[in-house]
Amino acid sequence: MRVHEALSRRDIATLERAVKRYQSLGFEASLGVTHEAQGRAAIWYVDPNRRSSDTVQLDIEKYAGDFGTAAWVIQIARSNGMRMTMSSVGQVSSNILLFALADAERVIGGETLPEARQTQHASAAAIKASRTELISLNKIAAGL
Repeated sequence: MRVHEALSRRDIATLERAVKRYQSLGFEASLGVTHEAQGRAAIWYVDPNRRSSDTVQLDIEKYAGDFGTAAWVIQIARSNGMRMTMSSVGQVSSNILLFALADAERVIGGETLPEARQTQHASAAAIKASRTELISLNKIAAGL
């Protein structure tokens, strides 16, 4: 199980830049970093020029990854402007916060992301020896 990692000042600055970008595009946007020590933040934005505009919520979590790297997971939800019902849009993840935010924007725009390729670990892959390799191993074992 992965453990949450605290948000660094650099992470918060990246999130603040994302909010400023949404604001420069004409959205009303805000950032909530109430759980900084727990590696959690949230971004909300809405288009104020549309009457029944949806509010988009990005729940951002930072996890401690392998070998000192971070893993970012963003849960995307959308609230319908008229009915105010929250529905899940999807989830994206990346080792780099900026890429995770970019993927989240692509998902919100309706784009489907390609599936991540499954890598086989050495312990999970079955090793099959050829007949000649088995014969040589038998000769080595007999010599011991």
